[in-house]
Amino acid sequence: MKRTFLLFLTVLLLIPGFATAAPAKKESQKPEPVVLFINGKKTEINPKPLLQNDVVYIPLSVLRQMKLPIKLDNKRLTIKKDYYPIVLSLGSKIIKANDEVVRLSHPATTINGQFYIPIEVLDHVSGLGIVWNKDKVELKLYDWIPLVEDAVDKEDAEEVKELIRLGANPSFALMYSIQNETPNIEIVNIALDVIDNILEPANYFDAAVKYKQTEIVRLMLEKGKVTKESAPKLEHGLSYIGSALGKWNLQQESATARIPPEVTTPPSGEVAQLLYEHGFEIVPLDVYEALASRNTQNLEWLLSHGADPNGETVKLVYLDDTEKNIYFHAYGFERDPQRKQKLIVSAYEITSWNPSLENMQNLNLLIVNYKTNLDPLTQAQKDRLLELALSNTMQELANVLREAGAK
Repeated sequence: MKRTFLLFLTVLLLIPGFATAAPAKKESQKPEPVVLFINGKKTEINPKPLLQNDVVYIPLSVLRQMKLPIKLDNKRLTIKKDYYPIVLSLGSKIIKANDEVVRLSHPATTINGQFYIPIEVLDHVSGLGIVWNKDKVELKLYDWIPLVEDAVDKEDAEEVKELIRLGANPSFALMYSIQNETPNIEIVNIALDVIDNILEPANYFDAAVKYKQTEIVRLMLEKGKVTKESAPKLEHGLSYIGSALGKWNLQQESATARIPPEVTTPPSGEVAQLLYEHGFEIVPLDVYEALASRNTQNLEWLLSHGADPNGETVKLVYLDDTEKNIYFHAYGFERDPQRKQKLIVSAYEITSWNPSLENMQNLNLLIVNYKTNLDPLTQAQKDRLLELALSNTMQELANVLREAGAK
């Protein structure tokens, strides 16, 4: 039986057309020029983008035209935009983009002696938009950030809306509005209406609070984009109210260089009050920050809005035995994260080291106005405070200290 089957198979293979021939290698199509538009304008460039084997390839001249910083070192190309560069090599489908290894469908290649990259590389360049029309053989590239910034600067709400419709990230319009001293609220509304989450991956609510943008914070709250329950905990340990009362030195980035690279925002009781009215709570670190920065106005605001004068924080201030040298530590960089300290003790250490008028006023607020418990202080500390109260003719403070046992 086996011999008969082999004979039958042999006969079949001898029949013309039965045997399967090896597939012929697909011929490479002749490159076809692509019509290019950059930021809505038809752009003539040489060498041109090309379509070959259903893949759009762009030359380095396009990247330069879009003002993308590039570096070609032999067969290795680096494109840098924002924080992470994109690195690829001629002939390889493996690239490094945004600090991750990515596999492309097609590698970079040479066409007519020029270095070309497949269009999919631009998918990994932050802030770029790509629209490909196969029927018209048209490629439209958009650098969204400067386009959006320009529209926001012109306060052109309709243009912002159109850019978002075309594919621009609405968060660009929101963040640039937050950075503006006088934001256009219509544009902010447009952005907020299409952004699903203003808290992740970037916390735009935190940014609006730090920039003291009262109306933007109000809109975020009224539209339900954030609540006290949904707002993520801040890395610096302050509450959002404490952040509103803080003075921030903020680094800024702008594609159009129309905003300064750094701005300092002053404390805002208005933003703090708005947050308080929406149920946001004060934490002891807010009170400590007011003490450490000698800000009597902030301290009084916090205490009058329910801050606990008997609260405690992780120990952030250290006064040496001579009480002449003091060391302040930022939250998250403390010596011992497990060690706690009452606010009154922090206030004592700050005031004993520097009995300035502001520090004495802060101490008076805690002890006289808000009846802080003095039990955490040692006898020596109480005595030192009494000495300071008398030398500053703060009789009411001295009386309270005496009642607590100071001598």
